[in-house]
Amino acid sequence: MATAPHRHAAHASAAIAALLGACALTARAQSAALVPVRSGQAVLPESILRETYAAIDRARATLVRRQGADGLWTLADGTPTAFPALALCDPAAPARELDAALAAAETRLAEHATKPWSPGTASEAVYATLARLLHSGRGPDGLLATRLARARLDALPQDDAALALSALDGLGTPRDGGWAWLVNRLRAHRPADVESVAIAALARFNSGRSQDGIPARDVQEHLRWIAARIQLDAPRRAEDPEPLTPSAAFFITALAAQLPRRAFLDDPSLLPYNWRAPLASRLIARQRVDPATGLHFWDSSAAPSANGDTALRETAYAIMTLVILAE
Repeated sequence: MATAPHRHAAHASAAIAALLGACALTARAQSAALVPVRSGQAVLPESILRETYAAIDRARATLVRRQGADGLWTLADGTPTAFPALALCDPAAPARELDAALAAAETRLAEHATKPWSPGTASEAVYATLARLLHSGRGPDGLLATRLARARLDALPQDDAALALSALDGLGTPRDGGWAWLVNRLRAHRPADVESVAIAALARFNSGRSQDGIPARDVQEHLRWIAARIQLDAPRRAEDPEPLTPSAAFFITALAAQLPRRAFLDDPSLLPYNWRAPLASRLIARQRVDPATGLHFWDSSAAPSANGDTALRETAYAIMTLVILAE
């Protein structure tokens, strides 16, 4: 595993900056097509930065341990998934494991190229497409991109729908009205929670960006709602003001990392201007360790387990979030 001074994490090109911008490809010049751009925001203090890299490395080791011989990960019902591959899209991550995951995912999806897609198959196509874009700067070969452009997004969970729109943006085939459609879908989400509001804010921001990068009033209201609930400027306490799941943290970070620093300096009610540090600290504090196996993971379920489906997904989201925060 790489140590902090050798890490490089930055935003990707505008096509997929909406969600997975910080998985920089700068250490692989031969394949890098995504141009890293500094955000100009407050960076993490050195002590927190080192904690962040350590948490990422520990969690990635857990994902590698859970990876199957076929290159994929297996859910409790026996279904294979490529979702954790997104957390390996980084020059500091083990490339062999990522290559194996991509090859297995694309082979499996090729078998469904001319068959009807279930929502689960569509989600797996999203994961494989995003991982391929971040790994090589290009989309997958064959019919996968075409099929993904025609997939029914309304059948996907809200986070997968947002990931799908990002993948289509990355492929250069954005869905007409896609982000606006997601905004309308999330209007009906009750009760409101931090994740759904963060996704809605990101969707609104991507529906119509201003030239100076300052978010529109509706996006600002969403950020204020989030800020009041997660209270990043409050002193660290044993329990969060409201539990912050890795998926919610990811979508908050995906939006906030795109905003100019002055957006937070001009209006502290949005998020603290140094929001990266408290968010990283809170996320790191929620990392668990299995004393029997030494595996490090995130899991907010009622019965946390390093081998659970929730842990697999939350750990991947946590890694992706921390990579962006370390940019």
